[in-house]
Amino acid sequence: MTAKIESPADDLLLGLWRIEETSAELRALLNFPVMYADRIAPLRENSARMREILAVRCLLKAMTGEEQRVLYDADGSPAIPQQIESVRQSDGKEVHTVWTHLSISHTEGWAAVLLASRPVGIDIERLGRRVERVTSRFLQESELALLRDEVELHLAWSAKESLYKVLGRDYFDLQHLTTIESVNYTSREGNLRRGTMDVTVSRQGLKTLHFETNSDFVLTCLF
Repeated sequence: MTAKIESPADDLLLGLWRIEETSAELRALLNFPVMYADRIAPLRENSARMREILAVRCLLKAMTGEEQRVLYDADGSPAIPQQIESVRQSDGKEVHTVWTHLSISHTEGWAAVLLASRPVGIDIERLGRRVERVTSRFLQESELALLRDEVELHLAWSAKESLYKVLGRDYFDLQHLTTIESVNYTSREGNLRRGTMDVTVSRQGLKTLHFETNSDFVLTCLF
């Protein structure tokens, strides 16, 4: 089990799970199969999709201390059926938090979860996908001129996915209703990067997304 859990802010909890287990090994970490049985029933045993779904459930358990039921609306967006209360240790003190919002993402070999007390969006994308083939579908000319390499193209794709999870179907045309204005690094060494992206959203103004990348993936969060 490889889980990384951090708190970017008092009302946020971010979890990452590196998926190295088989589906049987992941199921062994969970005690209530009824909570996810319907999601994996149509899937081939030990398929990547099955392992990703199970890893999300394991990650939620690691983040909150117990297994959580996840519901999905008509658009496929995840939600928790009731608020989650958790107590964790931080700097030697107990921190009590109530989580009301959930965002989930997974890609080859990784699962990511963001819990918050407000609407949030998270997206993780495997590096190496040929996103340049579809840039004309999600980027404007000004954005293409701004982005400097393949990592930043992946970040742009991921950022718009995170935005959509918060903005909803009214912003289905992300190419024209959202515009990436800047990529701002707090640290950068090869593919190992952290920073923020500023994005102008039609009718809502400027929004800031946080990101991190490594040799495997790019991860963006809107909170």
